[in-house]
Amino acid sequence: MKKFLFFVCFSIISVSFFPQYLIKNFDDGSLTSGGWQTFWSGANPNIGEWEILFGNIAKASNYSNFNNYACESWLVSPSIDLSSSSAPFLIFDNDVRYLGSQLELYISSNYDGVSNPNVQGTWINLTNYVPNWDSDNSNWGFVSSGNTDLTNFISSSVTIAFKYIGTNIDGATWEIDNIIIDEPPCIISPPSPPDPCLVTYSSISNSNRVVWERPINDAIDSFYVNKETSQSNTYQKIGAIQYSETCVFDDLSSNPSVQANKYKLSYVDTCGNESSMGSFHKTIHLTINQGVGTSWNLIWSHYEGFGYSTYNIYRGNSQNNIALLDTVASNINSYTDINAPNGQLFYQIEVLVGAVCDPSRTYSSTKSNFINNQIPTSKLEFIRNRIKYYPNPTNENITISVNNFNGIIQTEIYDLLGHRLQTTNETTISLQEYARGIYILKVAYGDRVEKLKVIKE
Repeated sequence: MKKFLFFVCFSIISVSFFPQYLIKNFDDGSLTSGGWQTFWSGANPNIGEWEILFGNIAKASNYSNFNNYACESWLVSPSIDLSSSSAPFLIFDNDVRYLGSQLELYISSNYDGVSNPNVQGTWINLTNYVPNWDSDNSNWGFVSSGNTDLTNFISSSVTIAFKYIGTNIDGATWEIDNIIIDEPPCIISPPSPPDPCLVTYSSISNSNRVVWERPINDAIDSFYVNKETSQSNTYQKIGAIQYSETCVFDDLSSNPSVQANKYKLSYVDTCGNESSMGSFHKTIHLTINQGVGTSWNLIWSHYEGFGYSTYNIYRGNSQNNIALLDTVASNINSYTDINAPNGQLFYQIEVLVGAVCDPSRTYSSTKSNFINNQIPTSKLEFIRNRIKYYPNPTNENITISVNNFNGIIQTEIYDLLGHRLQTTNETTISLQEYARGIYILKVAYGDRVEKLKVIKE
């Protein structure tokens, strides 16, 4: 009798199926197809040996011509690779009739695949670990064995075997079918897609930073950070963070001084399924132009992602020395600093978050990029061009130098997913081992950090 197992899946359940590591159903009418073997010993030749019944069932019986005969008969599987499994189990159908010894189940991780199992291999008896052996020896009818856990035997080569024993006094007839080693389907109730706590400007990396709260849910394996492309409402995956890591991601490919960006989060569950994306958050992009006289006009894009009532406007003579200048309502996105002092000025816009968020509970606001009133375009280009890096594209090495700088140059290399691949103080850096693609170089010299894009061919 064949057994079938059906999984009913609802839309709120995430289901993934793992590969089956062993299937033996005897439907081809053969005991030994697929690398299976039989070994027999006894008084009367062939009596008690495993055989095919009805063309698709394996049977062992020591009864013949109204007599029972002493025998021992093994049905041995081929070597099975469980090295890629995480929770393998064995399940099979079994049926018993008449009085006699219990059918036995064994497993070995050092069987050579050819010798008699009585004399070779270390065999562990799993008979008592099988959840359900047929116990009705007065009627025919298969029962499922249930799942026998094989987690403790995960390796690149395991062998299972069924051992039939008959005596001169009695002997049961055992039938088995549908032998399967598998893993359970991965079934979870997925949490809702995550949203960023906030997206903000990071002065450390001079890039956009995405921050979110870690949901307490064992079903989540990792998070994906997705960024809107040049096409509206089209998002591209730019990074991944493991569930156990700090829920902060710096988008090193961003340039906060050029434009605002939108970000969404998704997650991958422990079954390997990716969720839909949550709601977006959009950064604040601050620009400046000169007003009448010594005044300066600030214009910024609205932050999007949570509700707020006020913008804080900061001003100072350096990025590390700014103070609150004024506040405006959240429906305003421009401001003129009519009493600006002379000299170099830095500005930044801030929005307070309703509740302190994230891992270390240190993010209480989101901030725009810094803007500087004193550096004209030509000067910006001059500073950007202080770093020379060549050749670009490259198929092996890249050399970095900084004009009029004699100190230590530290370079960090990142892929486009935000993974840091290398940190070095060398000015000639080998990219030979990296795959073809685009990489971000974060070059630190003196008190400056610049980001460069390099193409590896």
